[in-house]
Amino acid sequence: MTEPQTPPPGGPAPLLQAFAEATRATDDDARRLLPRLRAPAPAPRRAPWAFGLALAAAAVAIGAWGLRPPADAPIAAAGLQAGRVALSDDVSLVVDGDGAVSGSTRAPRLAWERGTVDVEVTPGAGIDLQLETREAHIQVVGTRFQVRRDALGTRVEVQRGEVAVRCGDGPAEPLPAPQARTCWPLSPGGLLGRALALEADGAPAAERLATVEAGLAGAEGAVGRELEVMHIHLLVDAGRSAEARGPLLRVLDSGSPQRRDELLLLAEAMALAELPTGGCAPIDDLLQRLRAEGSLRAELAAACPAP
Repeated sequence: MTEPQTPPPGGPAPLLQAFAEATRATDDDARRLLPRLRAPAPAPRRAPWAFGLALAAAAVAIGAWGLRPPADAPIAAAGLQAGRVALSDDVSLVVDGDGAVSGSTRAPRLAWERGTVDVEVTPGAGIDLQLETREAHIQVVGTRFQVRRDALGTRVEVQRGEVAVRCGDGPAEPLPAPQARTCWPLSPGGLLGRALALEADGAPAAERLATVEAGLAGAEGAVGRELEVMHIHLLVDAGRSAEARGPLLRVLDSGSPQRRDELLLLAEAMALAELPTGGCAPIDDLLQRLRAEGSLRAELAAACPAP
């Protein structure tokens, strides 16, 4: 065997010399081996389970960091200013009305009186936000929703996530997006206001009637009388005059001057409407009341003379 060529100084000469001596390699063998000895060594391969273990460890570390609860700090009780309000990094409001805030950054408490407030809470941040109106209680831990309070009551509209809504003393019920719910006013005066607002909005008579009937329970004084008059009109408009006669006569018998002339005109209209089909006997109670009030129209007096 001829002597192999000497590799450049600093190269893999000892390895090449040992290879030639051990294997009796030729010069050509040495020349082919030299580039491979000079190539950088490949990076060691890691077992697949080692990579998975590293990923799992990273996920645990990230999860532990993400679940760390935000710092809690008290919120000074104060009225809310119109516009965008950030209670914390995880709770923001858009205020257009009157309300107040208290509690803490992790447990804000909103008392809402009038107008609209948009609420956004970061999901999964561990925030316990509760909002109260006179009619409703709303609880949420991560969502986006709007509360509007006006004469119709408290309306809750969920844009994302889910809230729990309790109307009055009723049970809390889930309200998921994109649903809405209205909690009616609780007092007779509030229900009267709702009925008037529905009338102004042109709402169906059935909805107005249900509101008035709800308000009549426990209503007294001027509010109760106004609800009674509205009830009578709604029954007549719904073609239920027979049901309206009893309430109408009770109001007239009370002697209250509130809406009295209006009710006497309504009694005349009811009597005239029933006269052609039933004659005088079925409307005798109305006729007696109109005679006592001195409000009996000539045509009714002529058709149904006093006994």
